[in-house]
Amino acid sequence: MPKSVRCACAALLIALLGCSDGPTDLPDASRDRIVFASGASGNSDIYAMDQDGGALVQLTAMPSQDTQPAPSPDGTRIAFSSVEGPDYISVMNADGSGVTRLTGGPLGRFPGEAASPSWSPDSRKILFTGTLGDNSDLFVMNADGSSWINLTNDDTVREDVGAWSPDGRHIAFVRWAGLPALPHIHVMDADGHNVRQLTSGDVLDFWPAWSPDSRQIVFARESLDGMIRRILALGAGGTGLRELTHNQARDGEPSWSRDGKRLLFTSTLGSSTHTADVWTIRGDGLQAVNLTGTPGLHEVSPRWLPVP
Repeated sequence: MPKSVRCACAALLIALLGCSDGPTDLPDASRDRIVFASGASGNSDIYAMDQDGGALVQLTAMPSQDTQPAPSPDGTRIAFSSVEGPDYISVMNADGSGVTRLTGGPLGRFPGEAASPSWSPDSRKILFTGTLGDNSDLFVMNADGSSWINLTNDDTVREDVGAWSPDGRHIAFVRWAGLPALPHIHVMDADGHNVRQLTSGDVLDFWPAWSPDSRQIVFARESLDGMIRRILALGAGGTGLRELTHNQARDGEPSWSRDGKRLLFTSTLGSSTHTADVWTIRGDGLQAVNLTGTPGLHEVSPRWLPVP
């Protein structure tokens, strides 16, 4: 094979595997922190730590069970879900101050249960899973909790766990459909139109998350018996499916760093099936590192907290 062809093939392979450093115009994420939920206090609260697991800080300490932290792209605020009766969404400053409830509160705010927040790229709106009847839909509201609208509005299927693409054009989400109803990854335009199904089969697909260039989606795939769950990636058009983790464990909740170099996820590897640690891997699935290493605690919902 000619050298030029070999070089071209090697370059293509690197791009497909995500091994390169990515586009040079991506932001410097070396100072970014990590937020996650943990039961270390005896209650589920939101914590922040450095990328090596150090400098741990507890951000919430309320009677509610707080989880699913979602930092705004500008790094100034964190939306999160709380369980204290019905599920609801609140927002706070990045240091844990100024907690404000956004749903289930005063007249004009979303009146039903709300969870799984995801910010728009301009930090002005929040996508979330809302329940007003028997099925959950995807809704979007202003960052102050006002002017909510239903994006999916389909009583025949269930949608949840939406994620806004960094370019603002699309939303990836989970839709439960079929008989029996199984969860698979779908994508739609940001206004709720043009829904496309990306994954299928006798498997359970959860937690879609975008690469910073909006070209790939990572998610967790679980076997029907619930014993094994792994992190997979595929192109935003539904092609190029590949496994990133190969653990005999339950891996989930992936989140891509702003520079595209690393992924966060949770795993029961080395723990019981009832507890999980926060892990990180390279974008190609290599160099797995356990950041929390607390087998007796359940740590979930890790997300990158941008630091300007």
